[in-house]
Amino acid sequence: MKRWPPRIFWVSAWSFWLWLGIGLQRELPRNLGRVVCKLPLGPGETVKDFVRFGPSVVTKQHDSSIGKDVFRRRSARTGEVELTISVQRPVAENWIDFASCWVGYIVGNEDTRYLDGLTPATRGYVIDPATGEVRLYNLRTGERRDYSDLGSLVGVHWERPWMLFVRFKLGEGNERVTVLDAETGKRVFEFPIPAGAFQRNWLPRFVGDNVALSFVEGDERCRLEIRSTTDGTLVGTIRDLGSFWSSTADGKVAQTHHSNSSVRVEVHDARTEELLLADETPAPQSVDGSFYVPAFSRDGRYFLSPPTGALFDLAASARIWKAAPHERASLLVSPGRFEIVEDWMIGWRSWSTIVRTHVIRNLADRSFVCRTWNSIASPVDESRTMIIVDDSIRRLPPRVSWPLLALCQAILALPPVLLWAGLRWRGKSKS
Repeated sequence: MKRWPPRIFWVSAWSFWLWLGIGLQRELPRNLGRVVCKLPLGPGETVKDFVRFGPSVVTKQHDSSIGKDVFRRRSARTGEVELTISVQRPVAENWIDFASCWVGYIVGNEDTRYLDGLTPATRGYVIDPATGEVRLYNLRTGERRDYSDLGSLVGVHWERPWMLFVRFKLGEGNERVTVLDAETGKRVFEFPIPAGAFQRNWLPRFVGDNVALSFVEGDERCRLEIRSTTDGTLVGTIRDLGSFWSSTADGKVAQTHHSNSSVRVEVHDARTEELLLADETPAPQSVDGSFYVPAFSRDGRYFLSPPTGALFDLAASARIWKAAPHERASLLVSPGRFEIVEDWMIGWRSWSTIVRTHVIRNLADRSFVCRTWNSIASPVDESRTMIIVDDSIRRLPPRVSWPLLALCQAILALPPVLLWAGLRWRGKSKS
């Protein structure tokens, strides 16, 4: 009988150690999956994005010998070139460039320049009148189509092959918004804008199948109008639009108003102008612009507010999650999940450092999915099984870091091992 208490103690100790290992396997940061392909990129060639219609990526390289940008569609599995397109005067390096590649097109656009005037008519991005037409290249077939008098690409529809262009030239009074169907080449929607009324710092966007336009209302205030692409009728309105905003297909609009002291996020129904919810928090010390951009889930039920660090259920008009002091709400990474950035202070005083990790949680119940060293939000393929990292394609979902888990388990095993060694040495000393 004297042997049973020690045996129970050691079985319990190592069972607890095993239970900790299972918990660490769930909680420790994971690494991205294996390398699918290391792309054989040339000098100055960079990866833009995946294309939606297949396991392919788009790369861009500037060829100074011919003064053009060369786009290549490469296989995401082998890196082989599937299609090559040379483009003169491509669209500027911004999110629209990536979005147009994702939906399968490259836009050789008219050049724009920025005016820093004091009035709405002399401030914002304008077309350089010395440039020519718009060229649209199909990344599936390589086909090229030319268009005149379209203006600059400012938006891409995520479900339809629609592209949104805005045309404005100072003093000409022909400001206009156009929706182009890239597959058929037809103009789906055109809406003239009175000269000087258009607010160029808030560019038009798609709101579902409608188009949102912004207009100056004195004292730098901005009014948002949502227009039907069928007949141009007014669908909804938001007055006093904030600096950063997003929307759902059914007309819910989230906007951010920020000052030196506070950040306020509001969600309105543009069709009725009803305020659905509001949340306010003290302004952070220093963040990038993406921190202020609110986001909706694909079905429009959930709303993530990075500025106030909260997740809301709009169906219940309730806050269902709040970020901890070391957390920052980041963005939605899939139809049913969102990402959080964690900053961990490790060390003491001058020997301390900050380690950053990313956590994925489910929207429905906020349950923990995994923790990673890198964000897995983008750029990913349509099936969310591959992600671009520098010049490589890696597998998703992230994999357990077995070396890190083994190290942690070895450290946790030290106390029972040392205790066993000490007891054994003591027993031998007595004998």
